[in-house]
Amino acid sequence: MRLLSFDTSSSCLQLCLLEDSLVVAEIAIDPPGVNRQETAGMLIPAIDQLLVKQQWGKEELTAVAVGVGPGSFTGVRTGVVTARTLCCALGLPLLGVSLFECIAYLAERPTGVVLSCGKAFYFAAVYADDTAETPAAEGSRPIFAPAYISAAELTGKLALAKKWLADKQALQELTAQQASPHSFLPLPEISNTAVIQAQIACERLACVANLPSELAAWFHWSKIEPLYLRGPSVTIKR
Repeated sequence: MRLLSFDTSSSCLQLCLLEDSLVVAEIAIDPPGVNRQETAGMLIPAIDQLLVKQQWGKEELTAVAVGVGPGSFTGVRTGVVTARTLCCALGLPLLGVSLFECIAYLAERPTGVVLSCGKAFYFAAVYADDTAETPAAEGSRPIFAPAYISAAELTGKLALAKKWLADKQALQELTAQQASPHSFLPLPEISNTAVIQAQIACERLACVANLPSELAAWFHWSKIEPLYLRGPSVTIKR
């Protein structure tokens, strides 16, 4: 199996190639200028660069994994549209993986994940242990599905998990508000999100590997949408 994975949800463009569960090539590209969204426009050349480096043709790919967010509105949209177009043209399975899933994948579950999103607002989700009742091909099962919530709403969700992982800003804000700051821990370090996405996608694909005729139905490109948890920030000029 040869899998291409990429994520454009942050300012850093991240890609990797996976072959039979092993990472064979990866790249991370920081924005060249002050505009953090510039890297999204470098996606297609970066994909070509990585494939040439590994001497793979697009027609040799087995599947594609793409980061669906949350993150930059433009970045996520660019990544998902590119992935859908590529898979539509080549007839490849497409798997969408959220940043929440990547973080939970590296943690002992059940666990909650909190990402800062403006003053007193957060992106949050809680993931349970994988169970026999949940087909692994569907990904990790959320106890609390990813949502955009206020600090007050988040307080009401804390009982869903004994352990919560939070980014730096959320960690500072939430530990100051809680009586027991040890309920919040720093996020695991991820050097390349695309690598974690690829590993998750590989496991999900393995669940239906003995049913190749089902791949198209399980992972059709048209099913993948950006994980938009709030509306885009819009400035109306006077």
